[in-house]
Amino acid sequence: MPYTPIHDRPPYFGNIPARPTHGYLSPTQRYASPDIDPSVPLPHAMSADGTSPRYDRSGETASHGSNGEPSHAQASVARPAAYQPQRRDREDPTSSARKRPREETDEPAAAPPRTHRPLVPEPIRGSFFGMTARNPVTRTIGEFLLEMCRGRNDVEVEVKLGQISTPVESGQRWKRISLPAMTELILPADFKVGPFRSDMSKAQHTSLNQLLNEATAQSHASRSGFDLADPARPYPIKFFRARQADTFYASPGNSKTRVSRDMATGEVVACIKKRKVADLNVANGLEALDFRVSVSTEESCEMPEGQPLMTREKDRACYRHQLVQIDLTFVKQLSNGNTTETFEVEIEVVNVPALIAEGEKELRGEPNQYDDMVTSILDSARILIRNIVR
Repeated sequence: MPYTPIHDRPPYFGNIPARPTHGYLSPTQRYASPDIDPSVPLPHAMSADGTSPRYDRSGETASHGSNGEPSHAQASVARPAAYQPQRRDREDPTSSARKRPREETDEPAAAPPRTHRPLVPEPIRGSFFGMTARNPVTRTIGEFLLEMCRGRNDVEVEVKLGQISTPVESGQRWKRISLPAMTELILPADFKVGPFRSDMSKAQHTSLNQLLNEATAQSHASRSGFDLADPARPYPIKFFRARQADTFYASPGNSKTRVSRDMATGEVVACIKKRKVADLNVANGLEALDFRVSVSTEESCEMPEGQPLMTREKDRACYRHQLVQIDLTFVKQLSNGNTTETFEVEIEVVNVPALIAEGEKELRGEPNQYDDMVTSILDSARILIRNIVR
């Protein structure tokens, strides 16, 4: 297992100065160096033997004898005469050295070839300090998952693609949030936003369907001699279809009861009480879609009674990978006599307990793969978003 450094702490061999507690840096701040006492000021220049050389007016180093005077050998060397430029009052018009006018041309002058010093063929170090800093987005989302998932059973972690909207009031038009950022931006929990629209256009849904189909075909085409330990080979993707009808019932608290039935047979597949734990919104203004990391719990329960709130008919294409399962879903929702159709994409973590177990190793300072697992989950969402049509 490759060594994974603890990025938020200095290495055990490091001697990095501590950050000052005040809001300014002292102008006389000193830093320890390997072999020089910082309390002794450095001379203007120092020779190889540790002495400061003296210079004469011509800029040449003067060689001194034992009495401090210049040596005879240095004194006997004759200095060259000063350079005196020749004055030219008027140029001879018949001279061939006369400056000729520059010829006009539309072609730019060719730049001299630039030379560079090639790098030494050796591995590139992670940084000046020999370690790689943790990605702040990965670290923040990883800490969010640990905080919300630890100590809970039957946890579900999903990454939903969609658009974050601005806060809207009754009668106002929906509008996507716009923030002054050129990269992904994690929104704080107290940042006011509107509803998260987890749908997309049919063309966008179709483009992702084609992308995932090609990835599935490529993973099966290279399965001859497949080795799970070889990261260069594609991981085999399992594809399957599911058509279900979900009926939702009201439940006490921040939860809903969902009854799922197979649309072909009408058989009850699952009866789940789902309760939302927390959401983390990630704005991505330069891309077509944002995404939301959702944590919830799903517990099996008995069949509910009463009238359902709504029914969602789902035709789902599922692509199961090493850590995640990507679900492309066409949804037909029936509520209060109204029918709406949406296209949705969700990325569900396959094994949440294994993910949290790696995160607990990170908290204990043990070698782990938590950052790699969180990065793989987020990169699956990022690659989907970057390949979607606008």
